[in-house]
Amino acid sequence: MGTPTMGGSCGDSPAVWQEDGTTLCATSGEAILSTNTTLNPFDGGPVVETSLEVLLLKPTTSYDVSFIVTSSEGLGGSYACTPSPTSVAEFNYDEVGVFSTTTTSCSISVMLAPLDGGAPDGGLMATGTFSAVLAVTDGGTKKISAGTFTYPVTSQ
Repeated sequence: MGTPTMGGSCGDSPAVWQEDGTTLCATSGEAILSTNTTLNPFDGGPVVETSLEVLLLKPTTSYDVSFIVTSSEGLGGSYACTPSPTSVAEFNYDEVGVFSTTTTSCSISVMLAPLDGGAPDGGLMATGTFSAVLAVTDGGTKKISAGTFTYPVTSQ
């Protein structure tokens, strides 16, 4: 695996983004699809929620990058970090021991598509885009932009 590529071309990286204008590339990662049945607080009836969590893995660095979208409607489309009645998105971006952040705003788009062979657990591929503005705990902001990802989906 190795450190994220900084600047230049990312080649076949499954995820690419810019942090304050510097291009970063994940060396691996995963997209985990899960469903959960909860009780609707308004009428007590069951609601099936589907979640997709995307982890951008870089084991030789201290970066922690992940996001999750959850919807009680069909999963796919655009999501913001402001909860709506039917969906919610969360974005996490920290460098352990260097900085931690709180998400000010984010935009995540997700598309799930069948894959002809090769993908584990059901043959789906998750693709999409992401961006965020983050408040750094010790002051300042970080801007994540032009993020893209493509990962085979595993089920939980």
